[in-house]
Amino acid sequence: MEEQQNKLTRFWHELKRRKVVAVIIVYATTAFILMQLADLLEESLHLPDWVTSLVTILLITGFPIAIIFSWIFDVSSKGITKTEPEPEKEPTKSNKSANEKSIVVLPFQNMSSDPEQEYFSDGIAEEIINSLTYISELKVIARTSAFSFKNQNVDVREIGQKLDVNYLLEGSVRKAGNTLRITAQLINLADGSHIYSERFDRKLKDIFEIQDEITLQIVDKLKLKLLNNEKEAIQKRYTDNTEAYNLYLLGRYHNYLLTKEDGEKAKDCFESAIKIDASYAPAYVGLGIYYLNQGGVFRNILSNEIAIPSAKKYFLKALKVDPEYAEAHSNLGSIYSVFEFEFKKADYHIKRSFEIEPKNSEVLRYYGIISSLQGKLLEAIKYIEEAIKLDPLMLPAYVNASSYQFWTGNYEQAINYSEKALQINPAFAWANMYLGLSHFQLGSEEKAIDFLQKVTIIPGLAEPYLAYVYASLGRREEAQKVLDVLNDLYEKKLVSASGLAMAYLGLGETQKVFELLEASLKEKIPYSGHTLTIKLDPFWDSIRGHPEFKKILSKIWK
Repeated sequence: MEEQQNKLTRFWHELKRRKVVAVIIVYATTAFILMQLADLLEESLHLPDWVTSLVTILLITGFPIAIIFSWIFDVSSKGITKTEPEPEKEPTKSNKSANEKSIVVLPFQNMSSDPEQEYFSDGIAEEIINSLTYISELKVIARTSAFSFKNQNVDVREIGQKLDVNYLLEGSVRKAGNTLRITAQLINLADGSHIYSERFDRKLKDIFEIQDEITLQIVDKLKLKLLNNEKEAIQKRYTDNTEAYNLYLLGRYHNYLLTKEDGEKAKDCFESAIKIDASYAPAYVGLGIYYLNQGGVFRNILSNEIAIPSAKKYFLKALKVDPEYAEAHSNLGSIYSVFEFEFKKADYHIKRSFEIEPKNSEVLRYYGIISSLQGKLLEAIKYIEEAIKLDPLMLPAYVNASSYQFWTGNYEQAINYSEKALQINPAFAWANMYLGLSHFQLGSEEKAIDFLQKVTIIPGLAEPYLAYVYASLGRREEAQKVLDVLNDLYEKKLVSASGLAMAYLGLGETQKVFELLEASLKEKIPYSGHTLTIKLDPFWDSIRGHPEFKKILSKIWK
């Protein structure tokens, strides 16, 4: 039955493409007018009766001829040409690679009267994404890419092609007090048919059961086989308290917005959730991510002396209440790697997170970062490419990939990944930086300067390289101006001593370079990424064989 419907759909599409439908409408309208006109003329001019009959016969005879003509020929301003058969469409990547076991969950629409309930509808979609990620047989597009289509009027088939999937889940949420109405529809993107549709009219306390029901219906409709531990993972609850859960969803929503004000709201929500349920691991991780967002390598809303130890504390608390919480392991691994140079500890936690959630795009991305910082660049490239498959619109992943290719000397590939990042966000600072660095290595110094000068949003990120490039071209006066800016940033603790050292390296002041690199090792927490990458960055190649440089490297990579 379904195959017959698909044939009819394709035939109807072909009738429209060959303009047969349009010809039928025009012919029928014209025939009606001509027959009415023949009747009028017959009466007014006293024509024989057979005239009307002849017109009718001619029109009936001409009808199939017009249809056959329109099927075979195309009439346009270019003349009459034979209609070519529609070229067969290449099967989308999803049909070939995902083997009909791939899905994207779009953000659910907020149908509540209060627009501020959007966090709740977003949260439900994300929870379903997280649950589906545990199914080894299913490719699940991660949140970043899935939510990039939010509030956009995009055809679902186009979404499927962009994200390389064959199924799509969409839905809506209406929340009024403790009453919920949730709808969910599972769509087969091959033909646009709905293979599952359900409406839930329940109470807020039933939210966990609803999410489980939707997830398990997807498993059933896609005929997926769950391994022994996968159903348990899907249905795992981190709290039974709906108030704590609601606060967690609201906190996570604000965390994604990355402003100081939203950060404070997120912090309040997570702390309130923990007061209600002190064993709620996701809320501890939310707090840890809040501190990373406000501090981090290049964000300075909070100083790193406050942000990093606080983030670490909450990730450790999350693991204390739930040692199997993957997100806590991966974030803790990044802190041990990026901020503390404790690579053995970082390895343990990232590998543990990967064992728990091997198809989590963020876990894969962190695995790539930690591998790269230890010089395992081929391994890092492998993990980041897997992350991109699961999250093809995740902006940082492309810059991670660009940096790994840059460090391996594949500068054209580095440019390719950075350009892909700029297609997502033309102003993304890191992408412009790696474009500049790669063009410099390929001998296009002016291009390098143009791209590096675009990196203004993150103080201290590109300036060390810009000073180096100016100095290497003999433009010492311009290099000195950038160095003055860097010295000011260094005083404000917005760039590490290693960033300053790179500028002096371009100016040929080697002794000053080693003094600053030594100073960078004494910084409790690095203020830039330059210290992290000195083992990999080709800009340091001119002194890589120097005993002093080797000694510095040995102190970081013990």
